Amino acid sequence: MTAQSQLAGGHLSPDSEPEGTQSPNAMGSVSADGDPANVSSIRVGVCDSHPLSVREFEVLHWLSEGKSGIQVSKILGISLGTVRVHIRNINLKLSASNIPHAVAQGFKRGILGR
Repeated sequence: MTAQSQLAGGHLSPDSEPEGTQSPNAMGSVSADGDPANVSSIRVGVCDSHPLSVREFEVLHWLSEGKSGIQVSKILGISLGTVRVHIRNINLKLSASNIPHAVAQGFKRGILGR
């Protein structure tokens, strides 16, 4: 099942089960070295009561890989300001106070793979 088939109004539905992986490249992303072919598959996760959008999940994934905000913006082809908005939304949805806390919550809730 693709991320697009799991979408409900731009968000992953909380009752859908991720059945595989979705490459961020399918949504216009590229790897850190800029090569779309080098993007590893990542699991599209869901959050209990506050689902993350696909883009918020992508930002959280790259943050969990140790990328900075500016690196995430370049990888995803969006502005640093947009990355900061996604980070703010992720923190709100996961009740996190900062990026490391959000990443920890992502792993704890099963949003990020282990």
